[in-house]
Amino acid sequence: MSTRTRSWAITRTKPIRREVTTRRKKTTAEKEAGKEARREQREAISAAIEEARQELWEKALELRERFPKHTAKWYHSAILQASSRRHRQQMSRWRAFVSKEVKRRNEEAATTAAASGEPVHRIKATDISTELAEEWREMSAEDKIEATEEYIQEMSNASSAKTHVANPHIVQFHDVRANCQAIHEECIRLAQRCHVEIMFTIVRTELSQYNKPYVFATSERLAAFFNTLYKTSLSDMVIRMESFMIAGPDGLSQNYSQTIITLKSEIAALIHQKLDEAAGYHVSKMIYTNFDSRITLQHGILLKGWPLKNFCSPSDVTNRADLLLLKHAWLSGTAKFEKMSKEAYKAYCEMVCRHAAEVQATDAAKTLATLAAIDNDSSSDAPMSPSLDTVNNSDAPTSPSLDTANISDAPTSLSHDATNILNAPTSLSPGSTTPTPPTLLPAQLSVSSEIPPVSEPAPLSLNITNISNTSNSARTRGTKRKAADPFISMTYVSAPDGSAVAIRKKPRKARAKKNQGKEN
Repeated sequence: MSTRTRSWAITRTKPIRREVTTRRKKTTAEKEAGKEARREQREAISAAIEEARQELWEKALELRERFPKHTAKWYHSAILQASSRRHRQQMSRWRAFVSKEVKRRNEEAATTAAASGEPVHRIKATDISTELAEEWREMSAEDKIEATEEYIQEMSNASSAKTHVANPHIVQFHDVRANCQAIHEECIRLAQRCHVEIMFTIVRTELSQYNKPYVFATSERLAAFFNTLYKTSLSDMVIRMESFMIAGPDGLSQNYSQTIITLKSEIAALIHQKLDEAAGYHVSKMIYTNFDSRITLQHGILLKGWPLKNFCSPSDVTNRADLLLLKHAWLSGTAKFEKMSKEAYKAYCEMVCRHAAEVQATDAAKTLATLAAIDNDSSSDAPMSPSLDTVNNSDAPTSPSLDTANISDAPTSLSHDATNILNAPTSLSPGSTTPTPPTLLPAQLSVSSEIPPVSEPAPLSLNITNISNTSNSARTRGTKRKAADPFISMTYVSAPDGSAVAIRKKPRKARAKKNQGKEN
């Protein structure tokens, strides 16, 4: 190998040195800044696209108002399905010259034939193209422009006048057909090249569309798969799919109970949505029981136009006609929620407070009348009790007040539990003292000897003595009742006039009788 050859080889095999560029690693702040910038850009693009879509829909609504023949959706589809092909190029001057000469000669031939009564022989462009070509070559550029400019403008105007509005459904049909054919061929090539199985379907979503159900599979194995597992063919499957897409889930056959359940759920969700809209915020739950205190009093919302006879939850309505009536009322606006003003809400709260005070006073008066009636009925035949005969009542206060009563000795509540019973002995021992009757707190029982005014009810203190009808000692808490203690203890209420009221309970059944039916 010569020196020249070796130097050439060395030159060709010498590695190429490139400048090494070092990239600085971005800090966390720089990464966050870049991420924030990209997020803002995405949001800006999305907002711009949404604005363009909204403008497009507004244009469709304007077209609907101007031309009410079609719906706004039809105009929207027509705009989206506009042809993306380039417009046809302008007519060339040679074609314009030929068309003009053919038209002129045919008009002259028609005039001559009409005058002579002979049939018209129409001239074609191919008949005189050679003659016109020789004439065209002899013309200058200015003459060509002058001879064809006006005719080209006339033909352009005529072409624009013949432009018609495309039918969106036909355009969609051809669009789907052409793209489906392209996808079909591409899937076949992909399956042969990569040894994969491909299947796709095309179905309509509206009855106004012209496309037929279409299913494609690269081999018979996919059809065998559906026949084996789902017991259906591909053609039946695609027809069912189209039916579902057009009719939707509502088109499926449902029994009466399923329809009622679905209708109740839809109405409940609709009412809750209307409640949130009226309140201006999300209300956690729509409550139908005690609506005035749970919804109106808390949120200041009134209900107007309830169509049914009873106000209840949709789940409590069993008649389908009533459910449909209720749903239509909420959809049409007949039934609605209304937000109260601040003045009206304040007046409503004051009215509720006054009504509550009146109800409380009425209940207190009824309680007093009931106790007085019980006292009159039981004063004549009050049961003789050793504690009432032997206890000296002179030492016990007849009407203790709240200021002097020992609150620590007062029972927390009136109870028939045996642990709160004081068993009085049959006779007092010489060193025994008179037991002090417990004092009932006004918060536990507030009764007045006279009917107090409605605005300010006054409590009445009663002397209550709890005794037992047996001489046995009180049972401790947690012990079971024995056969010797079959009765519930009695409670005697000593009224201010000294009479006693006996309150009894039905005796318990013996355990043997109670369990007699279970043994069988």
